[in-house]
Amino acid sequence: MNTKLFACTDCKQYINAGRRWCYVHLERTGIVVAGQPVVTDSILAAECYWRLDFPEDPDQDWLLKLLPQLHSFLNSHKNHRVLFGEPGNDHFLPDEPWTWDDPLLWDDGEMGEPFSVSVRTLVNTLGCRSWADVADYMQSRSSPVSWWGDTRQ
Repeated sequence: MNTKLFACTDCKQYINAGRRWCYVHLERTGIVVAGQPVVTDSILAAECYWRLDFPEDPDQDWLLKLLPQLHSFLNSHKNHRVLFGEPGNDHFLPDEPWTWDDPLLWDDGEMGEPFSVSVRTLVNTLGCRSWADVADYMQSRSSPVSWWGDTRQ
């Protein structure tokens, strides 16, 4: 199962939608359609998506951590244009190129220390005004974001 994402095109943030869990409870039931804007209230009302009804399974610990983050993400982007899809599909973000290799444009919306932080977030949200501010931020993290240390020019 490929990665399923919710992507806020207004904020340029995305979050893992829960792979097969999302497919079974949201996509297969028609609550979300790949490449289409989502109705956030419909997702938030989908009790089967938010209720973990499987016995304790250590392989599902990631989902226990992800669901609260997803709930928060969807609530905070409720009035924005949020799309659902797989990043490898052309229909996901047809109006602008979706590129995993340009982490300076999009933020990973998972809480804590996201995989990627965009320049927009460094400036607007974290208040970085110099490269020294960015370096201080990277050193404060338990691991740097994906593009830190990239020597491409």
